[in-house]
Amino acid sequence: MSFIDATRKLTKERSTTSDQLTQIHEDSRTGEELVEKLTEFGLSYDEATIFYLLVRIKKSGLDWISGKEIAQIAKRDRVRVYQVLQKLQRLGVIRANFERPTGYSAMPIEAAIERLVSIHEAKLYQLTSDENKLKEDLKNATPIVQVGRKVGGEEQNKATMSMFHGVSGIQHLIRNSLVGNSVKIIANPDSIDYVLSTIERSPEKPISAEVLVSGSERDVPDLRTISGDLQFKVELSYIRGHFPTFILTGNQVLILFYTVENYKPKPLSPKKSRLVMLHALSVSDKVYVEEMHQLFETLWQMSSQKRKPVLLQESNKQEDKSP
Repeated sequence: MSFIDATRKLTKERSTTSDQLTQIHEDSRTGEELVEKLTEFGLSYDEATIFYLLVRIKKSGLDWISGKEIAQIAKRDRVRVYQVLQKLQRLGVIRANFERPTGYSAMPIEAAIERLVSIHEAKLYQLTSDENKLKEDLKNATPIVQVGRKVGGEEQNKATMSMFHGVSGIQHLIRNSLVGNSVKIIANPDSIDYVLSTIERSPEKPISAEVLVSGSERDVPDLRTISGDLQFKVELSYIRGHFPTFILTGNQVLILFYTVENYKPKPLSPKKSRLVMLHALSVSDKVYVEEMHQLFETLWQMSSQKRKPVLLQESNKQEDKSP
């Protein structure tokens, strides 16, 4: 056989082998779950993919394959494939021969998996050994001596803006803002019932509340329809328009975000929609709080149908005594 014939034969055999390996890779796509499982043993996705490919190649009867061929079959960048092969060698799950080009082969499956497990066991043993020392070191960490930034002569160390989510968290935020404060509230027909019921259910009440309802006169609730458990002075007024819902205290502004959804009402209930609270934004910036109080006072002076402060518990008692 001439040299040319021998070269053609070798080229044909190599081409046939490459076609077979490409088919193996196509079949390996069905092993995505195995690749994901291998990542749980500490391999990256690329490492698990190449290792699984080498396992299937070895099962096909081919013991050794070059990195170039692996890159072609896996349709991956050759440089990246060689990096992965070196990492798999260090982990002890594949081996390489000393031929040119270098051939690669998967270690026996039992040995490879046991090797990955042993690596995790060694890490766990080391972590267990260092656990107590790490705890003590963190407890004895040196505190940072930090001088707070000062604005207008006052120390500013707290975040001036925070977003809260979830119904229970928002209700807790509202109730905490009420304790010992005289609050000013801007509500609208959608939110007024929610705001007043939240205050009503709060274990600690504010000193007083000025409630400005945006909308029309018919949107202002009757104070006497509210439970007599409230023990603070409330003054309500309304202003035409539709404003967002705010709760103002001396040092923060709560902005409530919600949606209104339709629902099947209870028997004899006139309500066919309900408010669903989404978020609450708490702003404690001093300048912003002052500006919001100025805005409230301006709107309050523009509002209509102001009602004198009423101590709700006393008003209900008086109503009970009336003939």
